[in-house]
Amino acid sequence: MNNITTTLGVQVMQMAFSWYDYMFFGLLLGVSVLIGLYFGCFGNQQSTQDEYLFASKRMKVFPVSISLIASHVSGIALLAIPADAYHHGANLAWILVAAPGVTWITAYVFLPIFYELKISSSYEYLEKRFDARTRTFASILFDISMFLYLPIVIYIPALAFSIVTGLNIHFISSIVCAVCIFYTTIGGVKAVIWSDTLQFIVTIGSTIAIFILGVKATNGFADIIDTSVKGHRLDLFDFNLDPTRRDGFWSVFFGYGTFWLFHGVANQSCVQKYLTVPTLKKGQMTVVIFFSGWIIITALSLFTGLIMYAKYENCDPFSAGTVKAPDGLLPYYVMDVAGHIPGLSGLFIAGIFSAALSTLSATLNCLAGTIYEDIICKVAKIEYNSKSGSGVLKIIVVVIGIGCTLMVVIIEKLGGLFALAQSFLGVTAGPLLSLFVMGALMPMINKKGAFYGAFVATLVQGVVAGLTQYYKAQGRLKYTPKPFNSDECPLLYTSNFENFNESQIFVDAEELPFYLFRITHYYYAAFSLIIAVVVAMIVSYFTKHDSKPVPRKLLSPIIRFLVNDCDLPTYGSIEKPFTDSVRVINEEETKI
Repeated sequence: MNNITTTLGVQVMQMAFSWYDYMFFGLLLGVSVLIGLYFGCFGNQQSTQDEYLFASKRMKVFPVSISLIASHVSGIALLAIPADAYHHGANLAWILVAAPGVTWITAYVFLPIFYELKISSSYEYLEKRFDARTRTFASILFDISMFLYLPIVIYIPALAFSIVTGLNIHFISSIVCAVCIFYTTIGGVKAVIWSDTLQFIVTIGSTIAIFILGVKATNGFADIIDTSVKGHRLDLFDFNLDPTRRDGFWSVFFGYGTFWLFHGVANQSCVQKYLTVPTLKKGQMTVVIFFSGWIIITALSLFTGLIMYAKYENCDPFSAGTVKAPDGLLPYYVMDVAGHIPGLSGLFIAGIFSAALSTLSATLNCLAGTIYEDIICKVAKIEYNSKSGSGVLKIIVVVIGIGCTLMVVIIEKLGGLFALAQSFLGVTAGPLLSLFVMGALMPMINKKGAFYGAFVATLVQGVVAGLTQYYKAQGRLKYTPKPFNSDECPLLYTSNFENFNESQIFVDAEELPFYLFRITHYYYAAFSLIIAVVVAMIVSYFTKHDSKPVPRKLLSPIIRFLVNDCDLPTYGSIEKPFTDSVRVINEEETKI
């Protein structure tokens, strides 16, 4: 609850948890442990590798869909997106327009391939379409990106809990990881899915409650919109093509849209859960529900950022010095509007933890699967039977979990968690997605083209992202937030945000880094996808003698009518496929 003290005659809020809050928080962790115990210890249900990773393909659509939403919303969406909207506006809303297209492509362009091939890993498809080297490269790329991403997932709820309780961040993160590692290790994918379902109920319930209280704390929706417009938080119609602008229509719709297409198509954590339901039709239903839930959560998070701006319109907490870090704004706001209701603040922080636990558990489970299937079995060529393989998977979960917990020490020093997460994943998202795009939709790409295209794109984007983070740390590159008002702040420490710069990058022109290193992080996945495809086309042209016919079952259903199963042409340029496509269509029409 909130304690109120008086400083210089002005009331200042001090945040503290009540015993109700601790009770809700402890109850959530306890139930998650019980779920793991149930699935891990009763009936020996996780004794085989197939049961541990895929629940023997006997899961229902609803729990799998909810688990997908929970594990991919994470604390980043709940904590960092509202803070991002508060500082930089709600241009991220354009992703809600791109989402239906991403959903359709995932469900009807790529998902049928996975079901028809009956694969156990999304990267197994790459071996069938290209070769084992490409599969191994993709798996290692995914493993590295997730290992860098998970400490951010752990750190965000630990930060929120630390702000409202004063407990040490590293102590909190260790406890959370220990609980998650425990129920993921012994319970397998069933424990992950059902604990995700429970945690999602807590997350969505607390989010809606805080949303309603926030609207009541202001003067209603109309006032929130009006205040946001005046404060430039709803400057949505920004169609400037400059890729160095932090956000706008093009960077969010195409750049961030590409990033989410990666999650739907090339993220093993998603594909693994799609494949736990028995049929393609149910898998497609799962995809539709998953993205629908993600749209709702993202919209709520964005509007929560606008609510916070409307509430603190006349006194920015950062300018007043009451909030020290951008990602600490939402916990401050929650304690402000909900601290007087016993248990609600604890419920919301438990919701933040629920989202993080869901992401962490799902990713640990799928990382164990990719490391086991694609590295231990394929590269090291170590064979295990089904039961011993399950034990190896559990050991991998423990090792990864401990490593990610230790990485929190580094992540907490980098700041800007939403942009940081997008940067880390953006480096690998584009190259990974490109392999599936080239495999399913571009039969002219051969194995050498695919491998070197993805490799070069990863290398280029990795250098760009690394140097960009370096320049940010040096203070040579930073984005201006939208304007703030601190006129009514009681204890004004600083006022750094008075000047609103439309260019969105402020630093002396002579100190600006090269143009390439100023490109917004939203474009990382899209740009690396383009680089990979272009390089792959060039390499495939010069190595066309190595090209072989591609079986139709390895291609997306939407292009299979363009090729013959036994006599697939190989292409050295991009023009001929289109010429042949027209010829095939004309022949089909003639037959009709």
